[in-house]
Amino acid sequence: MVSYKVLLFDFDGTLCDSQEQSLRIINTLADEFKYKKINSEELRDFKNKPLRDVLKQMKIPMVRVPAIVYRARNKFHDEIDSLEPIPGILNTLSHLKDSGFELGIVTSNDQKNVEKFLNRHRIRSFNFIRGNSSVFGKAKVLKSALKELRVRENEAIYIGDETRDIEAARSAKMKVISVTWGYNSREILVKSKPDFLVETPKELSQVLQSE
Repeated sequence: MVSYKVLLFDFDGTLCDSQEQSLRIINTLADEFKYKKINSEELRDFKNKPLRDVLKQMKIPMVRVPAIVYRARNKFHDEIDSLEPIPGILNTLSHLKDSGFELGIVTSNDQKNVEKFLNRHRIRSFNFIRGNSSVFGKAKVLKSALKELRVRENEAIYIGDETRDIEAARSAKMKVISVTWGYNSREILVKSKPDFLVETPKELSQVLQSE
């Protein structure tokens, strides 16, 4: 069996606890882009749906998504200093790095936002960061990352908190670990059938060490 050499992580919801800030930013942009603001009840419902279904329910045309994401990334930059890592994730990252894995980040967020967050929390575990992927364009970035890192698909694994992370990894012919502490609910992640499903950062480390 080929063991993993590279662990590629999503950022928002997987490494960074940014849900409250993301919701506030989305609602701040609602008037500008003419869509309905999200309340807490709707957010719970959206957690059980793929992002494409959420966009349809919010009546946001796909053609408007890049502009909304661009504005959200810029607003997110102003919020980054108030954000904290997912509880327990820093110890897990340090352990995985010390175990010999190469760690990277592939995210839809702005790369400068990610770097600012990592610097603020003195996180030195990552030597590969690729941001600014389109909302549904992570697969292309994952494929590019594998080429740049000179690893085969079965030597790397993607770790994320959404169904679109599962879709991206499959498109890139990689295995995927879904984490239940982020955006999408455990129920919809299970339905999307990731290769592994973990409930805590400690369990993430255990799964990777056992492979």
